[in-house]
Amino acid sequence: MNTANLQLQGLLLAMTTLMNALERRGALSARDIDAALDEALAMIREDAERTDQLSPANLQAVMFPVRFLKFARGAAPAHTFSEIAAIVGKDTTSGQEAFGRDASVPTVPVPPTTGRDEPSA
Repeated sequence: MNTANLQLQGLLLAMTTLMNALERRGALSARDIDAALDEALAMIREDAERTDQLSPANLQAVMFPVRFLKFARGAAPAHTFSEIAAIVGKDTTSGQEAFGRDASVPTVPVPPTTGRDEPSA
């Protein structure tokens, strides 16, 4: 596996732990955390110069870390990185139900597919 992928895995797990600790201690509410993550997704989608250069699959890859954090926040500790990543990777529109999350928690919208091919090298 690529070293960068392993580093990303560690970073996502650390961020999940920090988010959950902030929520447990009352420093941030679940709504605040979700709003911040939604803002991050919006920033990704609104970067027109970048999104025009990416295929839909690559755009999903850019959004994966933020989507992972949205799903992992509040997930049962028994869920492993691999389990959460598999759900996030397969379900680009929802996945909240897999963790018994409240249906009122916003889900991550999927950008429309444009049918573009992967950029040539």
